[in-house]
Amino acid sequence: MTEIPVTNTSRIQILIAVFVFVAFCTVTIGIISYTGFKKEFRSDVENNLNAISNLKVAEIVQWRKERLGDGSVFAGNQFFYDLVNRFIASPSDPELNDRLRTWLGQVRSAYTYERVLLLDASGNELISEPKLSEPVTSHLINDINISVKTQKVTFLDFHRDAPDGPVYLGVLAPVLNPWDPDKPIAVLVFVINPEIYLYPLINTWPSLSRTAETLLLRRDGDSVLFLNELRFQKNSALSLRFSLNNNT
Repeated sequence: MTEIPVTNTSRIQILIAVFVFVAFCTVTIGIISYTGFKKEFRSDVENNLNAISNLKVAEIVQWRKERLGDGSVFAGNQFFYDLVNRFIASPSDPELNDRLRTWLGQVRSAYTYERVLLLDASGNELISEPKLSEPVTSHLINDINISVKTQKVTFLDFHRDAPDGPVYLGVLAPVLNPWDPDKPIAVLVFVINPEIYLYPLINTWPSLSRTAETLLLRRDGDSVLFLNELRFQKNSALSLRFSLNNNT
């Protein structure tokens, strides 16, 4: 049997082939491992974001229910109705004025409202706590008319009372006559400053992150309007918008 001599060149070629094969296998395994890790990491991030999103939605929904609940307490309160009815009949009575102002002040303090207004069914101011320095806005009067017609506690969406003014929300609670609920005699307006509680609630992230933030958006025509302040862009609430028709 004839032996085939193995030269140094052949050995080198064999070593190179083995090295290339091992390198190819290593790279292939690395790519497969990286791809699998990337998919798993992305899946974990997506699941985490979904969980945080669901948590934030649940928190905001609960907060909104609580604010509507505040209004419902007064809308169906016979004692409060009697007090308001007497005050409307005798608006110059200092005792009735003090009692009503005490009620409104306690509610404002307990639930951190920016302001609590008591308006008649036409939108005219009866009492404000603290005292109102500006007239009641036309858009608020329109919302009051809706609340009076529906006899329901309603939620006021994000808005500004002036172009450069702060952002507010609100709750409208019609003061109903227990014996004739179709004719509210007044409307309570709970003015909410989102900077006090809602924005901090939205911006609180359950894990440490230098860049993560929660966005609250609303479709406004053919644009998306930002409702809360962005972490890295001030004065963005109700000012920053992106067109839905922009494909770039």
